Amino acid sequence: MYDQDDPPVVEVVREVRPEETAEVMEDCLAEFGFDVTGDGSGNGFAAEYPSEQRQAFNDASYICTARYPLLPVFYQPYNEEALNRLYDYFVGESTTCLRERGLLPGEPPTRARFVENYRSTGTLWTPADDLEASTGFEDCLNIPSDLILPADR
Repeated sequence: MYDQDDPPVVEVVREVRPEETAEVMEDCLAEFGFDVTGDGSGNGFAAEYPSEQRQAFNDASYICTARYPLLPVFYQPYNEEALNRLYDYFVGESTTCLRERGLLPGEPPTRARFVENYRSTGTLWTPADDLEASTGFEDCLNIPSDLILPADR
């Protein structure tokens, strides 16, 4: 991913939530001279640079990602409590957001089927599963990190 033959040792500055990723990467990559723009989701970004800067960008991206890794909870499978909160989010707020944009989301599975499907496939049903990818609804699917984080975080 970063095309690193001998990756440097990098000290963690702090662990971040997904919605902080774009801003943190923008600031960090700017330290290396790269102009980065968030994609509006909070966790994605884009950068333009000359092709001869590709390796320098890969090196900087590696360092920035290592300095600001996601909180470990975001690398773990969702537990029952988180899956229930995610289900409620998708059938509630996320579905409402899509409908407000004039989109017709698919029929949700039952809560039990939603959980069962995640456990057997590792994927989550979303109300946008049957919609065309280019319809501009990505912000309706941004999962608030508090839905995943344990209550003490």
